[in-house]
Amino acid sequence: MVDGLRLLQELARTGDRQVTYAEFAEQLQPGLAPLAAPRVLDDIGT
Repeated sequence: MVDGLRLLQELARTGDRQVTYAEFAEQLQPGLAPLAAPRVLDDIGT
């Protein structure tokens, strides 16, 4: 979760475009299924 938060902060700081779950998942952990991204983001939100 900590890595996901850091990645989310970096994406927010450096970009002004939308990022798909697939892009987020791949940047978080290469090979991670895009379906895992919402769970990581939900954990961050909680």
